[in-house]
Amino acid sequence: MGDNDDADSNPDSDDLNYGQEMHLIFTYDWLFKNIKKYKPNECDELIRQVADWNLMSNENILKSLLINGHDMIAADFGYVYRKQHAHIDLLKFALNNENELFLKFALKFDVFESGLLETKDMIDTIMKTLIDGTKTELILNVCIYSDFSAWKRPDIDRFMEFLNCTIDPDKEQNLMYKCYNPILVICLSCIFLE
Repeated sequence: MGDNDDADSNPDSDDLNYGQEMHLIFTYDWLFKNIKKYKPNECDELIRQVADWNLMSNENILKSLLINGHDMIAADFGYVYRKQHAHIDLLKFALNNENELFLKFALKFDVFESGLLETKDMIDTIMKTLIDGTKTELILNVCIYSDFSAWKRPDIDRFMEFLNCTIDPDKEQNLMYKCYNPILVICLSCIFLE
């Protein structure tokens, strides 16, 4: 055996590739982006097929669908992945990213566990977003699915105070001016004020 043979089998060899294997990790996000890029005409059909695989994964497929603008596919497969991925983090993500279509169907068809909109964390998120005035219409639409009888009195008072501030013409900074659809806000507010 020569010196060169020994160097090739020695783990301390200068060969940087020794003992290293190449691993590629594919995420749903990466996969969906590449499907859109390389198969734009078949994109929805192919992404539905991927969602239909029902793979157990740490990555949230519903979130990846929402990131890539596939709200309806996420809504269609929401119940399939409900136990794995339809938790408070996904709900907050969908609210922050204004995935309206997904939220409409997910809340209507109970993709999220019941009572999620009545948790203290979600109520605080709802109120913070309402007070910011950036997504008023979306949040009021989401509140349609909330069970206000489960809210604590101080939270209901905060919500009602917001509604009053929104439509009060005497307020110097009427929140109605921050809304892109004031008539919708008025209508939705009337539903809650009944």
